[in-house]
Amino acid sequence: MEIPVQYSGFEGRGLSIKSGLLSDPTLWVDGARVEKAKGSWFLVDNIGRSIEVRLKPRPFDPMPRLQIGSEVIQLTAPLKPYEYI
Repeated sequence: MEIPVQYSGFEGRGLSIKSGLLSDPTLWVDGARVEKAKGSWFLVDNIGRSIEVRLKPRPFDPMPRLQIGSEVIQLTAPLKPYEYI
């Protein structure tokens, strides 16, 4: 599953998260996979600043939240209690 991420500073860059049921989420920018370094991704935005990107896991939910700099972005709605069943 590919989830596009809209974030100020990455307009027109194709920032997205790809996740599978049996694989770890990966970050893609400009059509290329970004490699993790020390548990984080380090991206350069449109004006040349380096920004740290991390995944923040949610208990019992397969899709984590995305932290870009100090801002946390919810990629999908949290699972409802009946969806766990």
